[in-house]
Amino acid sequence: MTHYAASSFWHLHGALPKSVRTLAGKSFRLLVSNFSHPSLNFKPAGKYWSAHIGPGHRMIAVKSGHEYIWCWIGPVDAYERMIQ
Repeated sequence: MTHYAASSFWHLHGALPKSVRTLAGKSFRLLVSNFSHPSLNFKPAGKYWSAHIGPGHRMIAVKSGHEYIWCWIGPVDAYERMIQ
């Protein structure tokens, strides 16, 4: 399983507050090393895959074979609208 962050992910990441960016970095590193860690809640979400970044933010990936392409990061309310 390989994880990549798309340019769209980095664009959105750059607009987040520093504290969220720091937590996102920690979460992404944890995802790469231990995707089943309970704090990530890594799971399918409709046609996407998602992971938690603390209580208020999520990141979304598209799965392609054995690769996960992380394409979105943002607040939970926007996440919930996207996966419906």
